[in-house]
Amino acid sequence: QKGDRIAYEDAVYEAISNSPEGPPFDPFLRAAHDVFRDELGHPDTSHVLACLSIASAFMATVLVTLVLFWKNAGWNFIPLLLCCASTLVGGYAVTHAGKKDTDCLAKISEEIAKAFD
Repeated sequence: QKGDRIAYEDAVYEAISNSPEGPPFDPFLRAAHDVFRDELGHPDTSHVLACLSIASAFMATVLVTLVLFWKNAGWNFIPLLLCCASTLVGGYAVTHAGKKDTDCLAKISEEIAKAFD
């Protein structure tokens, strides 16, 4: 109930509403909740996919640099080259995950505009 005090681990919380919904108390669950709270919509609006595409571009750049270094040193660079190729394929897949229907968001915005007219 609203106003009840809840003891959780080393902290005491006060209920601000009668509804138990909301972010979890556990800091690890709260962190996971914060990351994935907006991920149930269209893939074009996904923050996680945007971060993954940036990370794959960075990883591919690092791997290309390592491949060049390994090749100039005369070492076996084929495994790094394969990792770089797989990173590029994964990056392509991540960046094109929501591109199946390019007009999907435009159609949704038109429907919303029609609903408010």
